[in-house]
Amino acid sequence: MGQSNSNFPPNTSNLTVLLPFENLFSNEKLLDMHTYSKMDQQQQSLFVKLEVLWWIITAIFVLGTLYPIYAKVDDNYPFYYPNILFIVVFITFTRLIFLLNYSFLANWEKIKIAMIVCTPILIFYLVNELNYFQTFLDEKGVENFLAQMSIDDRESMRKYITAEMLLFGVGSLIASVILPFRLLMSIWRARNRGTI
Repeated sequence: MGQSNSNFPPNTSNLTVLLPFENLFSNEKLLDMHTYSKMDQQQQSLFVKLEVLWWIITAIFVLGTLYPIYAKVDDNYPFYYPNILFIVVFITFTRLIFLLNYSFLANWEKIKIAMIVCTPILIFYLVNELNYFQTFLDEKGVENFLAQMSIDDRESMRKYITAEMLLFGVGSLIASVILPFRLLMSIWRARNRGTI
């Protein structure tokens, strides 16, 4: 009896039994949760800054594209609003297709679903506006709003207007068709894999 049995631990009073939630509210855990919250706030702040930067870039791009038209045609150009819409949709949707992880939409599932539902309406509107532009060119021509220009300037401006409208119009349509599938894939990945 004087000898210790090797099957028993020598001194059980000094062993600490760790419970699963024992350290949940310790200072280290609170510090970790505060750091995580701070990182989350920093990430959200970065997303907001990136979003504002992209909208500034988009606005500069719109102004740069439409300035030659405004400088030569002034207010006679009847397609300013569709043209702005084509450019904004093209740049924004293309950015979301390729850089969704770095956008404000990254973790907002409800907004993604709303965009998936609303995109067919936008596609219909874009097709209608592009068709109206093409019909206007076929029936009335650019002479309707470029009459004050010389023949050489009129021809170069007609080529510029037609090229940029078709580029951004068709580009916005293609991006509008692809984006819902990208958003759907993002929702599926978030639910099944935890990624975007």
